[in-house]
Amino acid sequence: MRPLLHNIPKERNATLFPKRKIEKGDSAFYFLNATAKYSIGSTIKVDERNIDPSGIDLAGMVKLHNTLSFMIVRNDTILFEHYAAHYNDTNTVSSFSVAKSFISALIGIAIEEGKIKSVNQPVTDFIPEMKDKRYSQVTIKHLLKHTSGIHFSKQRYNPNSDNAQFYYTTHLREKMLQLRIEEPPGLHFNYGSENYQLLGLIIERATNQTLSNYLQEKLWKPLGMENNAFWNTDNNNKTGIEKAFCCLNATTHDFAKLGRLFLNNGNWNGRQILSAQWVRDATQPDTTEAGKFNFQYNWIAGPEKYKSFYAVGLYGQYIYVYPQKNVIIVRFGKEDLNYNPAYWKSLFLQIIDQL
Repeated sequence: MRPLLHNIPKERNATLFPKRKIEKGDSAFYFLNATAKYSIGSTIKVDERNIDPSGIDLAGMVKLHNTLSFMIVRNDTILFEHYAAHYNDTNTVSSFSVAKSFISALIGIAIEEGKIKSVNQPVTDFIPEMKDKRYSQVTIKHLLKHTSGIHFSKQRYNPNSDNAQFYYTTHLREKMLQLRIEEPPGLHFNYGSENYQLLGLIIERATNQTLSNYLQEKLWKPLGMENNAFWNTDNNNKTGIEKAFCCLNATTHDFAKLGRLFLNNGNWNGRQILSAQWVRDATQPDTTEAGKFNFQYNWIAGPEKYKSFYAVGLYGQYIYVYPQKNVIIVRFGKEDLNYNPAYWKSLFLQIIDQL
Protein backbone atom coordinates (compact mmCIF):
# COMPACT_ATOMS: atom_id res chain seq x y z
CA MET A 1 0.00 0.00 0.00
CA ARG A 2 2.78 2.45 0.93
CA PRO A 3 4.51 2.32 -2.49
CA LEU A 4 1.20 3.17 -4.18
CA LEU A 5 0.43 5.94 -1.73
CA HIS A 6 3.83 7.65 -1.62
CA ASN A 7 5.45 6.52 -4.89
CA ILE A 8 9.02 7.76 -5.43
CA PRO A 9 11.29 8.48 -2.42
CA LYS A 10 11.22 12.06 -1.16
CA GLU A 11 13.31 14.14 1.21
CA ARG A 12 10.34 14.60 3.56
CA ASN A 13 9.86 10.82 3.86
CA ALA A 14 12.27 10.91 6.78
CA THR A 15 9.29 11.87 8.93
CA LEU A 16 7.19 9.04 7.49
CA PHE A 17 9.27 6.17 8.86
CA PRO A 18 10.20 5.13 12.41
CA LYS A 19 13.71 6.05 13.48
CA ARG A 20 16.58 5.38 15.87
CA LYS A 21 18.51 8.19 17.47
CA ILE A 22 22.26 8.55 17.03
CA GLU A 23 23.64 10.70 19.83
CA LYS A 24 26.47 13.19 19.54
CA GLY A 25 29.35 13.08 21.99
CA ASP A 26 30.37 15.47 24.75
CA SER A 27 32.77 17.45 22.55
CA ALA A 28 32.27 18.63 18.99
CA PHE A 29 34.58 19.43 16.10
CA TYR A 30 33.73 22.66 14.29
CA PHE A 31 34.85 23.81 10.89
CA LEU A 32 36.22 27.37 10.90
CA ASN A 33 34.57 30.25 9.09
CA ALA A 34 36.64 32.08 6.50
CA THR A 35 37.84 35.51 7.58
CA ALA A 36 37.95 36.78 3.98
CA LYS A 37 35.29 36.71 1.30
CA TYR A 38 36.08 34.25 -1.46
CA SER A 39 34.92 34.73 -5.02
CA ILE A 40 34.17 31.11 -5.80
CA GLY A 41 32.23 29.96 -8.79
CA SER A 42 32.01 33.32 -10.48
CA THR A 43 32.30 31.61 -13.86
CA ILE A 44 30.09 28.53 -13.56
CA LYS A 45 29.24 27.33 -17.05
CA VAL A 46 27.48 24.01 -17.36
CA ASP A 47 26.50 22.61 -20.71
CA GLU A 48 24.04 19.85 -19.89
CA ARG A 49 20.63 18.91 -21.22
CA ASN A 50 18.63 19.49 -18.05
CA ILE A 51 20.20 22.61 -16.64
CA ASP A 52 19.53 26.24 -17.39
CA PRO A 53 20.95 28.80 -17.29
CA SER A 54 24.73 28.54 -17.52
CA GLY A 55 27.21 31.35 -17.07
CA ILE A 56 25.86 32.38 -13.62
CA ASP A 57 27.64 32.44 -10.29
CA LEU A 58 27.65 29.59 -7.80
CA ALA A 59 25.09 31.17 -5.45
CA GLY A 60 22.66 31.57 -8.32
CA MET A 61 23.31 28.05 -9.51
CA VAL A 62 22.55 26.31 -6.22
CA LYS A 63 19.42 28.38 -5.61
CA LEU A 64 17.92 27.48 -8.99
CA HIS A 65 18.28 23.72 -8.81
CA ASN A 66 16.46 22.28 -5.78
CA THR A 67 19.43 22.63 -3.47
CA LEU A 68 18.73 22.35 0.26
CA SER A 69 22.32 22.82 1.43
CA PHE A 70 25.70 23.43 -0.20
CA MET A 71 29.05 23.83 1.54
CA ILE A 72 32.67 24.13 0.41
CA VAL A 73 35.41 23.43 2.97
CA ARG A 74 39.15 23.86 2.40
CA ASN A 75 41.75 23.27 5.11
CA ASP A 76 38.90 22.88 7.65
CA THR A 77 37.57 26.33 6.76
CA ILE A 78 34.12 26.98 5.30
CA LEU A 79 34.59 29.06 2.15
CA PHE A 80 30.99 28.95 0.92
CA GLU A 81 27.71 27.92 2.54
CA HIS A 82 24.14 28.08 1.28
CA TYR A 83 20.81 26.86 2.66
CA ALA A 84 17.36 26.91 1.12
CA ALA A 85 14.53 28.78 2.80
CA HIS A 86 13.60 27.29 6.19
CA TYR A 87 16.90 25.35 6.32
CA ASN A 88 20.13 26.11 8.19
CA ASP A 89 23.17 24.29 9.53
CA THR A 90 21.15 22.64 12.30
CA ASN A 91 18.51 21.08 10.02
CA THR A 92 18.85 17.42 9.12
CA VAL A 93 18.91 16.37 5.49
CA SER A 94 18.31 12.90 4.06
CA SER A 95 21.28 10.99 2.73
CA PHE A 96 19.64 8.47 0.42
CA SER A 97 22.56 6.37 -0.91
CA VAL A 98 25.23 8.51 0.76
CA ALA A 99 24.35 6.31 3.76
CA LYS A 100 25.98 3.39 1.96
CA SER A 101 29.38 5.07 2.32
CA PHE A 102 28.89 5.09 6.11
CA ILE A 103 28.04 1.39 5.92
CA SER A 104 31.25 0.57 4.05
CA ALA A 105 33.28 2.54 6.63
CA LEU A 106 31.65 0.56 9.46
CA ILE A 107 32.52 -2.68 7.68
CA GLY A 108 36.16 -1.51 7.58
CA ILE A 109 36.09 -0.71 11.29
CA ALA A 110 34.50 -4.07 12.15
CA ILE A 111 37.29 -5.81 10.22
CA GLU A 112 39.94 -3.80 12.10
CA GLU A 113 38.32 -4.87 15.37
CA GLY A 114 38.31 -8.53 14.34
CA LYS A 115 34.53 -8.78 14.41
CA ILE A 116 34.66 -9.60 10.69
CA LYS A 117 37.62 -11.62 9.40
CA SER A 118 38.02 -9.92 6.03
CA VAL A 119 36.12 -8.75 2.96
CA ASN A 120 36.48 -12.30 1.66
CA GLN A 121 34.30 -13.76 4.40
CA PRO A 122 31.12 -15.33 2.98
CA VAL A 123 27.71 -13.85 3.71
CA THR A 124 26.49 -17.14 5.14
CA ASP A 125 28.92 -16.86 8.06
CA PHE A 126 26.58 -14.17 9.37
CA ILE A 127 23.26 -14.97 7.64
CA PRO A 128 23.17 -18.79 7.42
CA GLU A 129 19.38 -18.84 7.01
CA MET A 130 19.41 -17.29 3.52
CA LYS A 131 16.99 -19.39 1.49
CA ASP A 132 19.15 -19.46 -1.63
CA LYS A 133 22.07 -21.73 -0.69
CA ARG A 134 24.30 -20.16 -3.33
CA TYR A 135 24.91 -17.35 -0.86
CA SER A 136 27.83 -19.39 0.44
CA GLN A 137 29.68 -18.15 -2.68
CA VAL A 138 28.87 -14.47 -2.04
CA THR A 139 31.42 -12.53 0.01
CA ILE A 140 31.31 -9.21 1.81
CA LYS A 141 33.50 -7.80 -0.95
CA HIS A 142 30.92 -8.79 -3.55
CA LEU A 143 28.32 -6.82 -1.60
CA LEU A 144 30.62 -3.82 -1.19
CA LYS A 145 31.35 -3.71 -4.93
CA HIS A 146 27.80 -4.54 -6.09
CA THR A 147 28.95 -7.70 -7.87
CA SER A 148 26.95 -10.18 -5.76
CA GLY A 149 24.78 -11.56 -8.56
CA ILE A 150 21.63 -11.02 -6.49
CA HIS A 151 18.41 -10.41 -8.41
CA PHE A 152 16.93 -7.01 -7.48
CA SER A 153 14.39 -5.12 -9.60
CA LYS A 154 14.65 -1.33 -9.59
CA GLN A 155 11.93 0.12 -11.83
CA ARG A 156 11.32 3.62 -10.48
CA TYR A 157 7.53 3.75 -10.84
CA ASN A 158 6.74 0.09 -10.18
CA PRO A 159 5.36 -0.31 -6.63
CA ASN A 160 6.06 -4.04 -6.83
CA SER A 161 9.75 -3.60 -7.63
CA ASP A 162 12.24 -4.84 -5.04
CA ASN A 163 13.53 -1.30 -4.69
CA ALA A 164 10.10 0.07 -3.73
CA GLN A 165 9.36 -2.87 -1.48
CA PHE A 166 12.64 -2.50 0.43
CA TYR A 167 12.08 1.23 0.87
CA TYR A 168 8.49 1.02 2.13
CA THR A 169 8.21 -2.40 3.75
CA THR A 170 7.65 -2.88 7.48
CA HIS A 171 9.17 -6.39 7.23
CA LEU A 172 12.64 -5.75 5.87
CA ARG A 173 14.23 -8.76 7.56
CA GLU A 174 11.84 -11.09 5.77
CA LYS A 175 12.42 -9.35 2.45
CA MET A 176 16.18 -9.83 2.78
CA LEU A 177 15.89 -13.56 3.36
CA GLN A 178 13.80 -13.93 0.20
CA LEU A 179 16.43 -12.45 -2.12
CA ARG A 180 17.61 -14.95 -4.72
CA ILE A 181 20.83 -15.27 -6.67
CA GLU A 182 20.49 -14.47 -10.36
CA GLU A 183 24.04 -15.38 -11.43
CA PRO A 184 27.33 -16.42 -9.77
CA PRO A 185 29.00 -13.53 -7.92
CA GLY A 186 31.92 -11.64 -9.42
CA LEU A 187 30.66 -11.63 -13.00
CA HIS A 188 28.95 -8.26 -13.40
CA PHE A 189 28.55 -4.93 -11.63
CA ASN A 190 24.88 -4.29 -10.84
CA TYR A 191 24.24 -1.46 -8.40
CA GLY A 192 21.46 -2.31 -5.97
CA SER A 193 20.30 -1.41 -2.48
CA GLU A 194 20.02 -5.05 -1.45
CA ASN A 195 23.81 -5.36 -1.20
CA TYR A 196 24.14 -2.70 1.48
CA GLN A 197 21.04 -3.78 3.34
CA LEU A 198 22.67 -7.19 3.73
CA LEU A 199 25.87 -5.47 4.88
CA GLY A 200 23.83 -3.64 7.51
CA LEU A 201 22.52 -6.96 8.82
CA ILE A 202 26.06 -8.37 8.82
CA ILE A 203 27.27 -5.41 10.91
CA GLU A 204 24.39 -5.92 13.34
CA ARG A 205 25.21 -9.59 13.83
CA ALA A 206 29.00 -9.18 13.87
CA THR A 207 28.87 -6.48 16.54
CA ASN A 208 25.74 -7.51 18.48
CA GLN A 209 24.58 -3.90 18.22
CA THR A 210 22.05 -2.02 16.21
CA LEU A 211 23.49 -0.23 13.23
CA SER A 212 22.68 3.12 14.84
CA ASN A 213 24.50 2.24 18.05
CA TYR A 214 27.58 1.02 16.20
CA LEU A 215 27.65 4.19 14.09
CA GLN A 216 27.27 6.28 17.23
CA GLU A 217 30.14 4.51 18.98
CA LYS A 218 32.59 4.22 16.10
CA LEU A 219 32.00 7.35 14.02
CA TRP A 220 29.45 9.82 15.41
CA LYS A 221 31.08 10.47 18.77
CA PRO A 222 34.74 10.04 17.68
CA LEU A 223 34.29 12.49 14.79
CA GLY A 224 32.85 15.15 17.06
CA MET A 225 29.52 15.45 15.32
CA GLU A 226 27.74 18.68 16.27
CA ASN A 227 24.22 17.30 16.34
CA ASN A 228 22.28 14.14 16.98
CA ALA A 229 21.24 12.21 13.89
CA PHE A 230 18.67 9.52 13.23
CA TRP A 231 18.39 6.47 11.03
CA ASN A 232 15.01 5.40 9.68
CA THR A 233 13.93 1.82 10.40
CA ASP A 234 11.35 -0.41 8.82
CA ASN A 235 9.12 -0.58 11.92
CA ASN A 236 8.86 0.49 15.57
CA ASN A 237 9.34 -2.97 17.04
CA LYS A 238 12.48 -4.11 18.84
CA THR A 239 13.19 -6.26 15.79
CA GLY A 240 13.07 -3.23 13.48
CA ILE A 241 16.17 -2.74 11.38
CA GLU A 242 17.75 0.36 9.88
CA LYS A 243 17.31 0.98 6.17
CA ALA A 244 21.04 0.56 5.63
CA PHE A 245 20.89 1.45 1.95
CA CYS A 246 19.54 4.95 2.66
CA CYS A 247 17.76 7.05 5.24
CA LEU A 248 20.54 8.26 7.52
CA ASN A 249 19.52 11.80 8.44
CA ALA A 250 21.99 14.36 9.75
CA THR A 251 23.16 17.95 9.34
CA THR A 252 25.26 19.09 6.42
CA HIS A 253 28.23 19.91 8.67
CA ASP A 254 28.19 16.43 10.18
CA PHE A 255 27.95 14.71 6.80
CA ALA A 256 31.02 16.72 5.75
CA LYS A 257 33.01 15.09 8.54
CA LEU A 258 32.91 11.71 6.83
CA GLY A 259 34.56 13.49 3.90
CA ARG A 260 37.19 14.91 6.27
CA LEU A 261 37.90 11.44 7.67
CA PHE A 262 38.53 10.07 4.17
CA LEU A 263 40.44 13.19 3.14
CA ASN A 264 42.86 12.46 5.98
CA ASN A 265 43.21 8.75 5.15
CA GLY A 266 41.09 7.59 8.08
CA ASN A 267 42.89 9.71 10.67
CA TRP A 268 40.99 12.10 12.90
CA ASN A 269 43.16 14.62 14.72
CA GLY A 270 45.84 12.02 15.43
CA ARG A 271 43.55 9.04 16.03
CA GLN A 272 43.32 6.39 13.33
CA ILE A 273 39.57 5.75 13.17
CA LEU A 274 39.69 3.85 9.87
CA SER A 275 42.78 2.23 8.38
CA ALA A 276 44.53 4.14 5.59
CA GLN A 277 44.52 0.93 3.56
CA TRP A 278 40.74 0.72 3.83
CA VAL A 279 40.39 4.29 2.58
CA ARG A 280 42.57 3.42 -0.43
CA ASP A 281 40.63 0.23 -1.13
CA ALA A 282 37.33 2.11 -0.82
CA THR A 283 38.24 4.95 -3.18
CA GLN A 284 40.83 3.78 -5.71
CA PRO A 285 39.92 2.09 -9.03
CA ASP A 286 39.95 -1.71 -8.99
CA THR A 287 38.38 -3.89 -11.67
CA THR A 288 38.97 -7.30 -10.08
CA GLU A 289 35.95 -9.59 -9.70
CA ALA A 290 33.94 -7.52 -12.19
CA GLY A 291 34.38 -4.34 -10.17
CA LYS A 292 33.50 -1.15 -11.98
CA PHE A 293 36.62 0.91 -12.70
CA ASN A 294 35.53 4.05 -10.87
CA PHE A 295 33.20 2.52 -8.25
CA GLN A 296 34.58 0.79 -5.18
CA TYR A 297 33.09 0.55 -1.66
CA ASN A 298 30.31 3.01 -2.51
CA TRP A 299 32.83 5.74 -3.24
CA ILE A 300 33.19 6.84 -6.86
CA ALA A 301 36.53 7.91 -8.29
CA GLY A 302 36.57 11.18 -10.21
CA PRO A 303 38.62 11.93 -13.34
CA GLU A 304 42.19 10.63 -13.31
CA LYS A 305 43.53 14.19 -13.59
CA TYR A 306 41.99 15.19 -10.26
CA LYS A 307 42.11 11.96 -8.23
CA SER A 308 38.99 13.11 -6.43
CA PHE A 309 36.32 10.77 -5.07
CA TYR A 310 32.80 11.12 -3.79
CA ALA A 311 29.80 9.53 -2.12
CA VAL A 312 26.56 10.10 -3.97
CA GLY A 313 22.86 9.72 -3.26
CA LEU A 314 19.57 10.14 -5.10
CA TYR A 315 18.68 13.66 -6.28
CA GLY A 316 22.24 14.92 -6.04
CA GLN A 317 23.32 14.26 -2.46
CA TYR A 318 27.12 14.47 -2.50
CA ILE A 319 30.15 14.30 -0.25
CA TYR A 320 32.90 15.25 -2.72
CA VAL A 321 36.56 14.99 -1.67
CA TYR A 322 39.51 16.54 -3.52
CA PRO A 323 42.69 15.62 -1.57
CA GLN A 324 45.11 17.64 -3.73
CA LYS A 325 43.71 20.91 -2.37
CA ASN A 326 42.23 19.62 0.92
CA VAL A 327 38.72 20.37 -0.34
CA ILE A 328 35.38 18.89 0.71
CA ILE A 329 32.18 19.85 -1.10
CA VAL A 330 28.82 18.79 0.32
CA ARG A 331 25.54 19.18 -1.54
CA PHE A 332 22.05 17.98 -0.56
CA GLY A 333 18.87 18.45 -2.57
CA LYS A 334 15.21 17.53 -2.63
CA GLU A 335 13.34 15.33 -5.10
CA ASP A 336 14.06 16.30 -8.69
CA LEU A 337 12.80 14.12 -11.53
CA ASN A 338 15.08 15.97 -13.96
CA TYR A 339 18.16 15.30 -11.85
CA ASN A 340 21.24 14.62 -13.96
CA PRO A 341 24.44 13.75 -12.05
CA ALA A 342 26.62 15.07 -14.87
CA TYR A 343 25.92 18.70 -14.17
CA TRP A 344 26.81 18.56 -10.48
CA LYS A 345 30.06 16.73 -11.19
CA SER A 346 30.87 19.33 -13.84
CA LEU A 347 30.13 22.04 -11.29
CA PHE A 348 32.46 20.50 -8.69
CA LEU A 349 35.32 20.35 -11.19
CA GLN A 350 34.83 24.01 -12.05
CA ILE A 351 34.88 24.92 -8.38
CA ILE A 352 38.09 23.08 -7.56
CA ASP A 353 39.75 24.54 -10.65
CA GLN A 354 39.09 28.00 -9.18
CA LEU A 355 40.42 27.25 -5.69
